[in-house]
Amino acid sequence: ATDNTQDSIDYMLNYMAQSSVPKEKMVMSVPFYGIAMNLTDPANHGLGDPISGAAAGGELLGQAGYMEYSEICKLIRDHNDTITDMGRLSDTNAPYIVDGQRWTSYDDAKSIA
Repeated sequence: ATDNTQDSIDYMLNYMAQSSVPKEKMVMSVPFYGIAMNLTDPANHGLGDPISGAAAGGELLGQAGYMEYSEICKLIRDHNDTITDMGRLSDTNAPYIVDGQRWTSYDDAKSIA
């Protein structure tokens, strides 16, 4: 998050509308996936702590470093015994989850409100 007023969805949509882009042609969407990174040391899992690269991705997206939102929900629901920490990032209110060495941040209804 920044204090720059030009770093917002509202600013960008208004800028596009004032730049002759018809409003009926604009589409705003929210991606529902998480970014997953491997922690160098699972005991140190705060924002900015060392990582060793992209974590194993989920099966649905099939790409290292990415988990689909429903996979994150399933992890929380079905594999809570492997989760060592959950919380929210203080600057964006986005939730995160630590599952072994994998640290995943994602958006939910509360973080995009």
